[in-house]
This record gives sequence, structure tokens and C-alpha cells, in this order.
Amino acid sequence: LLLIMSMATRSVDSSSCFVQQPWKNTRPLLHIVDPCTRISDCESGCLAANVCDAYVFSSTKCALFGVESGRRQVCVPTPAPMLWQRTPASTATPAPATTTTTSTTTT
Repeated sequence: LLLIMSMATRSVDSSSCFVQQPWKNTRPLLHIVDPCTRISDCESGCLAANVCDAYVFSSTKCALFGVESGRRQVCVPTPAPMLWQRTPASTATPAPATTTTTSTTTT
């Protein structure tokens, strides 16, 4: 857990599918990707897993997490470590394509 929390203190650029948030509540650890050298690989892994809601990335590892439990972590350092959480737009189901049909009737 300390390793994962130390990974969460790094700040890196992320895509618009994720926002950086303080990590204060417990979350289930889904998977650790090791090695992982690019943040884009970490994000892709999280987006590919429907149950992944957030990730923490360091220069060599990526930890994927599920939805937070709402329970506060027992020991949260100050300042709280940061994680990248999915934005609502990244989980939205695309709207079905619409088509317009025109018909003519003659009498």
C-alpha cells in the first residue's frame, strides 16, 4: 500500500478522460501493471476494464482501482496522494446513430 501511495504523489499529464483527485477513500485494487512506462498505457488499461474507475501511475508502474467505497483511508498523509479518476464523459455510452427516412405516397 505504501508503494502505491508513493506512486500517487507524482503529477503527470493525463487525457481528458481522467481528472486528478485527492485519494482519501479506500478503493479496491484491481490490477498492477508492471512494467508500465507510459501514462497512455495505464489509461488505456483502465478504460478497457469496465470496473476500473481510477489509476495511479509512476514512471515504471500503474495501479488500477475500482470505485471508491466511501470509507476513509486509515492513514492519509498530508497532503493527500493524488490519483486519476474517470470523468463522466469517459463512461458515457455513445448515443445510437439516428437516420432520417422520407417516404412519399401518391393517390
